[in-house]
Amino acid sequence: MKSIYMPIWVRITSAILLIISLFVGSIMGGLLYLVGIVSTGLFIYASWQVVKLFSMNVVSGTKPVPTMISFFIALGFKVPIFVLLGLWIRNLDFKFQSCFLIGLAMVYSWLVGWAINRQNNHPDIQLYGSDTADHNPTS
Repeated sequence: MKSIYMPIWVRITSAILLIISLFVGSIMGGLLYLVGIVSTGLFIYASWQVVKLFSMNVVSGTKPVPTMISFFIALGFKVPIFVLLGLWIRNLDFKFQSCFLIGLAMVYSWLVGWAINRQNNHPDIQLYGSDTADHNPTS
């Protein structure tokens, strides 16, 4: 299994936010912070696996029908779980909702940092919206 890029600032920020969540929401706040991190992380991981499956089909030139089926199966599993989790969190106190959302935001912040780091380490990778004036797809 590949190691996950996690710089020291992510680890320190995660620990600080966990302490804040424990302070604000006691044990339940800390647990919901961790639930936010784990559930969002799994949601993104499942989405990334589907993207990798699509890219393998593009490279190999195979028909995308099995990939589309697996995409809808993955979507059918992860979206209802995330929605049910959100409905459960919605019924809790505001401080617990905040702890969950802090965990969720932490994962997306890490993801943005990972994408920027990946682009800096691989200048040939273009992020969506990057300056592509010197790129001519017709040549």
